[in-house]
Amino acid sequence: EQLPEPNRRAPRAGRQREVLQAPRQQPEPGAVDRDPVAVSPHRAGQYRKGETIGRGANGTVYQGMCLVTGKLVAIKEVQVPRGDSSFAKLRTEVQLMAKLSHANIVEYLGAELDEGAGLLSIYQEWVPGGSIDSLLAKFGGTFADSITKRYAEETLKGLAYLHEHRIVHRDIKGGNVLVTEGGRAKLADFGTSMMMAGETAGDGGAETLCGTPYFMAPEVMKGDTYGRKSDVWSVGGLLLQMAGGEPPW
Repeated sequence: EQLPEPNRRAPRAGRQREVLQAPRQQPEPGAVDRDPVAVSPHRAGQYRKGETIGRGANGTVYQGMCLVTGKLVAIKEVQVPRGDSSFAKLRTEVQLMAKLSHANIVEYLGAELDEGAGLLSIYQEWVPGGSIDSLLAKFGGTFADSITKRYAEETLKGLAYLHEHRIVHRDIKGGNVLVTEGGRAKLADFGTSMMMAGETAGDGGAETLCGTPYFMAPEVMKGDTYGRKSDVWSVGGLLLQMAGGEPPW
């Protein structure tokens, strides 16, 4: 669909929706247990979908526009039948994203849950440069050493922020690291992330087989408990892919 010119007044919604609002300030490490879900003061329906830019196990992503500001956004839509057990997982993803604010993590703008239609829409910043996977395909399968180093460092900065807030990503790979037009790497897709118990995202606690096989740490593949070190392993696999053109296995 062709995106319209921005409209300063968003249309009224046809049905009741719950809107999950992003916080105005970066959370303190001790404050991440607060539930960020709140009713937005803005009207629902202020976003318009455009073309499809990706489909995956965790939903469909569209380019969109905010009709209030005229800015491009990414809209992730997930169909959730009433009573489906995956709803709790999706709500957790939204709650995790709403607590994050870092230069190397894709910015969360808000979300709408249309319970009548069984549809969850998550609004995020538009990152026009594409994913590391798409850039590797575009530029012959590898990056120059300086580019590889920069993307790895920036991915690790975003990951360190997650770990400080007791969050383990669990699916670090080239498709989940987006790059801005200015060349900044940003972690995306928190559909498999989880918050760990205790004060930090320690080295054990998760047990579910989760992630992408080429980038999974050995303890994940074996079904042992795992934590933040497994995320770091996955960044190592991504580093090898960027430098050598292939994942580690």
